[in-house]
Amino acid sequence: MRLAGKVALVTGSTQGIGKAIAERYAAEGAAVAVVASKTLERAESVTVAIRQKGGAAEAFVADCSDVGQIRKLVAAVIERFGTVDILVNNAGIMRTASIEDTSEEKWDSQLNLNLKGAFFLTQACLPEFKRKGRGKVINVTSIWGV
Repeated sequence: MRLAGKVALVTGSTQGIGKAIAERYAAEGAAVAVVASKTLERAESVTVAIRQKGGAAEAFVADCSDVGQIRKLVAAVIERFGTVDILVNNAGIMRTASIEDTSEEKWDSQLNLNLKGAFFLTQACLPEFKRKGRGKVINVTSIWGV
């Protein structure tokens, strides 16, 4: 188990790539903070599946485009697990529209989650990483991300 004793905070981990990352990290021995953007139930369904396979996971909910919620999320993960070792910035949205049809609101919501969210999640984890003298940040993105 390569990640035994580690704590991983994985955003966007209720489906797709993020869910697969959370499940794999748990299988490798990490305790995983599974983060949903809107409802705790979505994160809880992933944590139940992880626990059924013998892994450790806890469900959290946070809007990762909101700096206040980001700070509360990281504090809650550290309170629950005692630390955070790995941050996986996976949460993201894709707004598909032509330039003519993209409103400022849609543009801002995409950038706030895909770019600003990853930046401020990393910033919120930094004090813990510095305290321990180590930490890992993994940013998952695509050409659609910005």
